[in-house]
Amino acid sequence: MKFSVMMMFAVIGIGVLSAMNATPTQAGPVFTVDGGGFFTDRDNDFLWLTPRFGSGGRAVRIWQGGELALSEPGTITLEYIGKEAKYVDNAFLWGASSGGQTVFTTGPASPNPVGQTAATPMPPTALDVWAVPGVVPAGGLPFSFFVSQTGRNEPNGSSNIGFWPLPVGGGLGGKAKQFGTVVYALLDDGKTDNDYDDMIVRLTVTEVPEPTTLAMAAMGMLPVAGWVLRGRRRCTPPA
Repeated sequence: MKFSVMMMFAVIGIGVLSAMNATPTQAGPVFTVDGGGFFTDRDNDFLWLTPRFGSGGRAVRIWQGGELALSEPGTITLEYIGKEAKYVDNAFLWGASSGGQTVFTTGPASPNPVGQTAATPMPPTALDVWAVPGVVPAGGLPFSFFVSQTGRNEPNGSSNIGFWPLPVGGGLGGKAKQFGTVVYALLDDGKTDNDYDDMIVRLTVTEVPEPTTLAMAAMGMLPVAGWVLRGRRRCTPPA
């Protein structure tokens, strides 16, 4: 009987793999941005790109403003990368555009609140991670940055939020530009300097398993279950 159970799981595994291979390949969700434009920042303000170059630095281009969205439903993981802010207690929130759940803060409660060093490798190591519950629908993403010292909330689409790296072309009706499956959201909190390193959050999207794949896997399990049940009846001693 143990052998029968082992065989059942082996055949189930093969059935699941076969069902996944039988499903047509999908492009999967990507991050897009609608609106906004290029902004030239100083690369010495970015916490992981290059060593410091003094007060002047060199130029790096980010995408300023515009609404960050998903091209289709997916699951999103958020990672706090760091900050170089003169204000403390900036926060990243997920939820309604005017508020929501506080996910990360740059204050004393956050890990390594002084941010990353210039020696941080690329891609940078996350200081904290949070997975958005459930499946995130296609469309604009409900996040914002909050600057506690000024009481100002910067929702998705604000000119004080930048994205890096630059989007790569259009598509999706010729309006939205695509980032791919990973994008960095960058806050400029408005404190004296005009840069976008006051809080940095990395967003990563992954594809949701296709319902047809799960259904095909379940159908593939039915003959195996019947085979195991017949084996049990043959092995059951008479009453």
